[in-house]
Amino acid sequence: MKYEFLLFDADHTLFDFKTGEYFALKEALEELSLPSSDHYIERYSEINVKYWKMLERGEIDKKSLMLARFVEFAREFGFEAKAQALSDLYMRNLSRQAQLFDGALELIERLSHDHRLFIITNGVKSTQDGRFGLSSITKYFEKIFISEEIGAEKPSLDFFDAVMNSIEGFERSRAIVIGDSLSSDIKGAVNAKIDCIWYNPEKKNAPADLDITYTASSFEEILNILDN
Repeated sequence: MKYEFLLFDADHTLFDFKTGEYFALKEALEELSLPSSDHYIERYSEINVKYWKMLERGEIDKKSLMLARFVEFAREFGFEAKAQALSDLYMRNLSRQAQLFDGALELIERLSHDHRLFIITNGVKSTQDGRFGLSSITKYFEKIFISEEIGAEKPSLDFFDAVMNSIEGFERSRAIVIGDSLSSDIKGAVNAKIDCIWYNPEKKNAPADLDITYTASSFEEILNILDN
């Protein structure tokens, strides 16, 4: 077994964040008697992704991000005065969403027999704590690393150094990062000189400027890589 330490991203890799986001925002909009059609939710999702990319690049801090995305979203549709209330309700609702992708629980349960498993996430601590507390998958992880607790975000080396220094017996050569985000998980792994699996179920073309160790389009392919 080549890899002992498996560092899994959470959202969009194991957790179906898009579904959780959908229900959390829809409920928040309805609570405030605001339009909650799919068009509004899809537009928010686009804005949200933009702000998280800004965070990864160090262009905004997380505290500012939390409200700024809703200010932009609400301003676009004419209810800016409710941006703060919408943000608060959304975060509360999101902490109750713990949907997993089909097969994720089975993958992690299988891998837990022969590997040490960890979660590495850029999510908000209060939200992630709520979601992880509701999920049956988290019992298989030795530790969950949340960027807000660490004080640094993926893909920064500070984040990965903190993770590596916190795992007893950690060996870089026996570790691998598994995640869907090229700009967060994979770039972070490359910067930290850790092998990686780019989870790419949409089968996008791999960029030429990242040294991706493996690419997998399904959980079965991840299992095949890690069981060899």
